[in-house]
Parts: sequence; structure tokens; C-alpha cells
Amino acid sequence: MGKPRARERTWIKNHALEGDGLVTGFYNFLYKRNTKTMKPCKDVFIPDTIVFDHNFPRGWYTSDLKAKEISKKQGKELDAASIAAGFCKPINPNVMIVASYMCSYETENDQGETEMVTQVEFFNEDSLKEFVARKEKREGILQRFMPPKGHRNSVIQAVWSPRVCIVQRRTNVGSISDKVQAEKDPYNIAVTYEGPSHFSEEGSCAAHTTIDIKNICSNIVSHFYATEHKYITRMVLYFKVDEKDQVWLLWCGSLRVSDRDAPSQMPLNLAPHFTSPTLEVFNPQNDDKMLLEADMKHLEMTNDAIFYENFVRERNDNSPGRSPLKNTGTRQDAGDAGVSGSTAKGGKGGNANNAAGGRADSFDWQRFPGIQDQYKELCMDRDIVLSAVEDIFYEAYGHFLRHDPGAFTFEIDRKIAQTLSEDLLADLMQFLKIEHAPASGDGQTDNEDLLFVIPTNPHTPVARMSEEAARWIKKHYAAKEQELRDEAVAMPHDDEGATERKGQQDAEEDL
Repeated sequence: MGKPRARERTWIKNHALEGDGLVTGFYNFLYKRNTKTMKPCKDVFIPDTIVFDHNFPRGWYTSDLKAKEISKKQGKELDAASIAAGFCKPINPNVMIVASYMCSYETENDQGETEMVTQVEFFNEDSLKEFVARKEKREGILQRFMPPKGHRNSVIQAVWSPRVCIVQRRTNVGSISDKVQAEKDPYNIAVTYEGPSHFSEEGSCAAHTTIDIKNICSNIVSHFYATEHKYITRMVLYFKVDEKDQVWLLWCGSLRVSDRDAPSQMPLNLAPHFTSPTLEVFNPQNDDKMLLEADMKHLEMTNDAIFYENFVRERNDNSPGRSPLKNTGTRQDAGDAGVSGSTAKGGKGGNANNAAGGRADSFDWQRFPGIQDQYKELCMDRDIVLSAVEDIFYEAYGHFLRHDPGAFTFEIDRKIAQTLSEDLLADLMQFLKIEHAPASGDGQTDNEDLLFVIPTNPHTPVARMSEEAARWIKKHYAAKEQELRDEAVAMPHDDEGATERKGQQDAEEDL
């Protein structure tokens, strides 16, 4: 199969700005002078933006609308009083949000893998003053909030490559003029791409806005080559249009750079992980987790079987790990552990209690120990296959973002083919209209029957192809799960109490 998705930064950078998350050095690059024109990047406008590094402001970047160029403040102009004075006054008196703070950092997820997380906060005047007085500030940016065109906050994402530029918009569902929410916590009415999807909705951009953004991207690419003598191969930028139809560049979320002789091998990250201090504190899932932990501690101390049955068992059935209840004569949940598979953020894989991939499973598999083992194995097989197929299409997506990429050839791992079965693998590829790769004859692989190719111009977009493959796999395993259910239901059942009484009678007769 194709190379596994890179989880950590094991790849070699072609440039210091190359990477994912918030690219803080991007502003200094825009300000950098072209040696021929002695001007910063032309026709690019940014809101007042202060870059923080090691708790200190390193540069204040702003746009001169008359000169149409970026300028930079530093030194004495970056004291706390100047920052508060420059950012606290709202641009629009009807919008109480004055600024946002964004930072990126690496953290370890539940699977022990390192991932880049981007955290965002929105400030009103009072919370901004608290932020300025805050001693610890991660490497990030403080940016003046630009009121959007219209009554709802809207941000535009541009995914650029030499061959194509995809421009999309997300608009918050709340009113940006909601003063009550702005005073309480502006996050809910301001967040778009940086937050959960239920806070915003997708939309399209006006044709003239799309053209303007594509021209800005071209100017940035040209300026990068003029100042850095390297090529931008892919980048993700975020923009906003204000009330006067002026397009503002907010931030860069991902960048790939290439020399002619050293192309970047790292796929572009199109699904960055965003978070917020507010979400971390008030997330309902976190609240439920804390309550469950408190109940489990109480259970460990009291060993109360009635408490376990009434308050813990139902939630514990959907959580990994065995019940902590000691042997008190109550039936134990021997199969609670299940198979979690791959549960990375983004919904890959699933839970052992959800083989169909999208609904809660209330079937009591513990009543059928033999079939329960088959069910666990089925869940594990499904997650392994889903993970492998997702990685292949992830790599394929990154491949087609390159300049003149050609066809994408990939190899399915023999173990994956055996897990799904080679006949079903052939059915899946036929369903996706993916053909076998022509035999190379060079003897580099013994698995030419597992080599497939996606042509340069596939009949279906790769992202949609990935979704269709996942649905096909989930449907297949859901059918196999139903077969196990039918088999379990058809089995004769012994009443546990009757079985126990019969055992006691047999023991008495032996005596």
C-alpha cells in the first residue's frame, strides 16, 4: 500500500516557513523587501497583527492603505500600553469584538501521536486588557478584529497550488452584533474555520472576490520566489472581506516549499486541529468524563453493586476498560473493553460497540461469549481496513496537489487484502472504478496483483472517492455484523437463574 501518513515531523524542511498550523513567520516574509523593487509584497493587506515569541512581542505588522504596502513597528512601540491603546477601540461601534489571539503548538493525542494544535481566542475590550497583562503567551499572533461585510462573521479559505486554487467561505450562524454574547464570550459568534462545524455554515464566494484572492495568492508566490529564491508548491490562506469590499489576509495555515531539485514530500494538511480555552473548560464531553471519573472513584471505595447497576454500568458499557466492581456476585462486564480501533480526531475508525460506523449498539453481546469474540474481531478488521484505505487516499490527495503529478500508483498491503478478502477488494476497486496498474516487469514487488493506479485526471474527485470507499466498507461490515446478530438470536438461551438452580440440585444429589 502507499506510504503511511506522516504523524510527526520526520520530513526535512525546504524552508523555515514550511509547516502546518499557524505560520507566524509569514508576516515578516510579506514585509521583506524585494531586492529589485525594494518594496514589500504588493497588493496584500493585513489587519494590525503582533507576532509573539517567547512571551514577548517581536513585531507589529500593519497595512498602509494609501501606499498599499505592509509596514512594521518594533522596539518601544510594542509596550503593553501601546498595544492596549491600538487594539481596544472597536473599528465598528456595533461590534464589541476587538481582537483575536491565535497560537499553534504540538501536543500528544490519545493514540500517543504528536499533532499540531491551533488554539484561538476572541477578545472584547476587557478580556483583551487581561490578555495584554498575561505573563505567559505562546508563540502566536494578536490580530485586530476586522468587522465583516454583513451581520455575521465570515472567513474565506483559499487552498492554492500551481494548478488550482480552491476558494471557499464559512459564515458563523450567530450575529456579530450580539453584545450580550460578546461581553460573555465572543468565541461563539466569531469562530468559523477555527471551531466546531456547528458554529458556522459553508458558502460560496462572489466571483470578483474569488478573482481578487487568486491574484493575491499569485502576488505572494511571486514575492516568495523574488525574496527566497524558492517555489511555493501549496499553501492554505485565510481571508476576510470588510464592509468596503476590501480583502484582508488574516493568516497562513499551511505552507509547502520546493526547490527545483528538492520537491516537498509532505502532504498538505487540509484538516487542521483547532481548539479554544473555552471549549477545553466547558466541553460537555469533558464534563461527562469528569462525572464518570468521580463515580468510578466512589465505586472503588464503596464497592456498591446497586450504585454500579443504576449509575455506572450503562456509561461504562460504552467506555474502554473493565468494570472496577469487585466480585460481589453481580455479573461482570467481561467484554466491556471492546475494540476501539483508530479513534483519531476526525472520526477515523470507530468504537467496538459501533461496527456499522454511525449508530449506537444496544445489542448485549455479552450474553453470547463465543459470538462476542467474533464480533470483536469483526470490529478490529473493519477499523484496520478503514484506516489503511483512508491513508491511501490521503496520500493520493497530497499527490494530486503537486505540480504536474502524473498518475498515482499505490499498493495494497497483503495483510489488508487478506483481512478484507481479495475478492471483496476486487469488488471495492471495481465499485470505485480503480484499475490495476500495468505490470512493470522490473521485479520490484511480488504483489503486482495488489498494485492499482488512479489516473492523472480521475473520473471522481479523490476526496469523494475516499468517502465512497469508507461507506462501502462500513456497509460491508454492517452486513456481517447483522449476520452475527441473527446467529446469536437464533441460539437457544438458558435462563441464568434456572441454570444455577440446576447446578445446585446436581451437587445435592452427588452428596
